[in-house]
Amino acid sequence: MESVIPSVLVVDDDAAIRGALHEVLTFEGYEVRDAENGAQALDVMRSSRPPDVVVLDLMMPVMSGWEALLVTDEEAALRKIPILVASAMAAP
Repeated sequence: MESVIPSVLVVDDDAAIRGALHEVLTFEGYEVRDAENGAQALDVMRSSRPPDVVVLDLMMPVMSGWEALLVTDEEAALRKIPILVASAMAAP
């Protein structure tokens, strides 16, 4: 039986943060894909093999993490994918 490696989608506009998370998660045995903004993240999430979990930044150009969360809430298939919000944004 073929085992499937769990996949993580890392979404952040900061290449250094994306790279660091990619490196750590790959070392831990995950298949890691990257996206620079919410629009790219949605494309990956809608792909034939969506990620098992998403690590999502909130403040990004093109489409923010906030906007991507609104879209995932509207689409049943995307709503099933767990999303971990990880942002350097200061909470009000």
